[in-house]
Amino acid sequence: MGIFRRLFSRKPTRPDPQQLQQTILAFIRAENWAESKRIVAQHPELLTDEADVLLAQLITVQTDERAVSWLTGHRELLRHCRAEGVDAAFALLVQLGEPAAPDGPTSQIPAGFEAEVQELLRLRGQEQRDPGVRRQQVALLESMLRRLLPGQYSVFRAALLNELGVAYRNLPTGDRADNLQQAIDCYREALTVCTPEAAPFDYAMTQNNLGAAYWALPTGDRADNLKQAIACYREALTVYTPEAAPFEYAMTQNNLGAAYANLPTGDRADNLKQAIACWREALTIYTPEAAPFEYAGTQNNLGAAYWALPTGDRADNLKQAIACYREALTVYTPEAAPDGHRRTARNLGNLHLGQRRWLQAHTAYATAIAAADLLHQAAATEVARQAELAEAMDLFPNDAYCLAQLGRFTEAVERLEAGKARALAEALARDRAALEEATPEDREAFEAARDRIQALEAEARAVAAPGLGDPTARSFTKLSSDLRAGRQELAEVVNRIRTYVPDFMPAGLDFEAIAGAAAPASPLVYLITTPQGSLALIVPPGAETLDAGHVVRLDDFTDDDVNRLLEAQDANGNVIGGYLVGQVGGDVPLLQAALEQALPILREWLMAPLAARLIDLGFRQVTLIAGGQLDLLPLHAAAFETLTFTYAPSARALQAAANAARERAGLPAVLLGIGNPLPNPKPLAFARAEVEAIAPLFEGEAQRVLYEHQATRADTLQKLAGATHLHFSCHGIFDVEEPLDSALFLSGNDTLTLRDLLDGDLDLSASRLAVLSACQTGITDFLKVPDEAVGFPAGFLQAGVPGVVSTLWPVADVSTALLLARFYRYYLQDGLEPAEALHQAQDWLRTATVQEMGLGDYYERLYQESGETDKWAFKWMSYCRDNPDATPFEHPYYWAAFTFSGA
Repeated sequence: MGIFRRLFSRKPTRPDPQQLQQTILAFIRAENWAESKRIVAQHPELLTDEADVLLAQLITVQTDERAVSWLTGHRELLRHCRAEGVDAAFALLVQLGEPAAPDGPTSQIPAGFEAEVQELLRLRGQEQRDPGVRRQQVALLESMLRRLLPGQYSVFRAALLNELGVAYRNLPTGDRADNLQQAIDCYREALTVCTPEAAPFDYAMTQNNLGAAYWALPTGDRADNLKQAIACYREALTVYTPEAAPFEYAMTQNNLGAAYANLPTGDRADNLKQAIACWREALTIYTPEAAPFEYAGTQNNLGAAYWALPTGDRADNLKQAIACYREALTVYTPEAAPDGHRRTARNLGNLHLGQRRWLQAHTAYATAIAAADLLHQAAATEVARQAELAEAMDLFPNDAYCLAQLGRFTEAVERLEAGKARALAEALARDRAALEEATPEDREAFEAARDRIQALEAEARAVAAPGLGDPTARSFTKLSSDLRAGRQELAEVVNRIRTYVPDFMPAGLDFEAIAGAAAPASPLVYLITTPQGSLALIVPPGAETLDAGHVVRLDDFTDDDVNRLLEAQDANGNVIGGYLVGQVGGDVPLLQAALEQALPILREWLMAPLAARLIDLGFRQVTLIAGGQLDLLPLHAAAFETLTFTYAPSARALQAAANAARERAGLPAVLLGIGNPLPNPKPLAFARAEVEAIAPLFEGEAQRVLYEHQATRADTLQKLAGATHLHFSCHGIFDVEEPLDSALFLSGNDTLTLRDLLDGDLDLSASRLAVLSACQTGITDFLKVPDEAVGFPAGFLQAGVPGVVSTLWPVADVSTALLLARFYRYYLQDGLEPAEALHQAQDWLRTATVQEMGLGDYYERLYQESGETDKWAFKWMSYCRDNPDATPFEHPYYWAAFTFSGA
């Protein structure tokens, strides 16, 4: 089979450090890129982790910037070889004849292109650190191609087209499908020059790249795209053989396996067997010694294929899958490869979970969570941290489910709390740290580091926001570096304080602290769904432990059931309706129909058994900490007759809210009321009346009201200081793609966004309650990190407001005004707690008749004030006169959108 096949089929020893160092020096000092490529091809040890570490060490001891840049470029080149193959990494360099060493021979680049090529190579060295350079690469390559005449410098043109295809394929911005189609066009044009006869290795490289583009293409027929990818990979393998190009051969086999594994047509078992054969073939080259991470990744892929294989002996397939995952984990350790370990250990945990092997699943999930924690700690910016949290979001509920099955109930609660709203928990712990026992020097150092992190986070959010970035601002890469340094500085101060205040800023809440966060007579309930079923864990106030009576097993309701409620799909998987479509899209008839379908299901399978257990335990009030996408659903409406609900992102958030509420309890009530900000294409006819009905409940000088054109951002922010009650009766929207841009709309096209709240520039130091009487203000991020509770309720809690009333969908104008006027009466006049006041107001609205609400008189007044021209008011006036005993707002659409969060 050839020397390389024989070499990689046996168990070679680790490369000798001294010999490896000599090989690295030879690679760096090569006279030209062709010589550099030959050295890499002959010495695969250059593609090992040991070589990467040696190069990193070599870079750190350099004092000459030119040497640092040169060595860094070579290190990035070897990384490209590992990621894309030797041919692809060297394609542009070898075809151009560009010298490898600074004093190498004269370049063969066409005259007038030398500077652009040097810039391309400089940008290539920055790709790993700053993905944004891809856009610069595209612009530069397109400019170079425009300068070439048709038929001129065909080899040079093909090299540029290949580079442009790679740049488009990896472009992080713009339309993904358009970018990939551009890449495909580039590769196909390059293939008119790179033929199997004229340039076989360039031909194979381009076919592999073309296959990767088809594999990733999100538009068109998925099966056709994957069949195109398979054809491209097979064509590349006519050149890439184990003897001629071992690493490229293994890489292409790996890609081919992935295409077969994902092929949605044909015989599923045959496709998976083809994938297994490809990955087995790749492993003849990818060994633990020669290519450890590629070996581990391929073993992970094999494990997934055996797990999914529908034919053969099922037990044997699962044993094979487990063996593959375990083999991958010998390389993917939490310390050396946390991302790979998290991914593979999760797969292993999911496999065991599906087989109901609770202890084995827990063991795998626990190590995956440990790796996820390392990645989260290493991430600097909020964007990076949220990306890491998104990758780990199912680990915590799945592990908690296993712990509960093992009878380890308090550990299950601690695990769920640890996975809930982690960014919020970190911000609350940092921003509200008790510094009384710290020394003056440490207090000053802590506050300086904290303020620096807050400022950098706000700057990073602005840089990351589409259209909001300041062209003069620092790069995202530089901000990431500064944030990482700032977090390290804060961690050092925290550790120093802990030497004499051991319980300062505890990393997480233990069970005792979690139970201590529960309000009197209102237990915490953690409610989760998993692929195996649902689970409720009831934590009474002050509990020291839990027994089976505090656990409600809801095994007949799974993740799939939640997904079916949220999105209805046809036979082809196309979304045709569902609760989420109506909730986000504002389709009222669709939303009403979805509620009519969802609430009985939620009542029967989730909330009725939970409510029965709570009543047996003597509770009528509950603080619900819902997991994942359950947070989108009006769970309170499914047990409305028996329980009063408060919602909370986590026990830590509830604890912070309760502390803030106690601190502000004695402040004189001051209202900031925003009513119907104008101009707006859809004025809210009842929004001003809503605020006018509420304002008299406050003393005259405590009424800070801004109506219509008065409600500008500047005036709103000016009146925030000292206001204890914030009432926004306006339009609102939840931004699905960028939740931080979710907004309340003010006058003059002004907005108040979630980003504004998190930046910490608003004076909310006196605020006790925020009522967001606007559409979609209670929706949280459901695409990326559902358990992070990214939305207005948690945003106000983080900003210091202890209680928030918000809405889960677009709400009706009239019923909202009536509901909230009644809420304030119960809350301020009768002295009920916000959650109970809201519950009673909702009960009143759904049962009140037209006559009891005085709707006929109200619409008649509107009709008269319009000069008897308002047809809508006349229609409703007539309906009310004819139906005085009707209950027009009985449907949950009118009242169930409103929730109370916090304390």
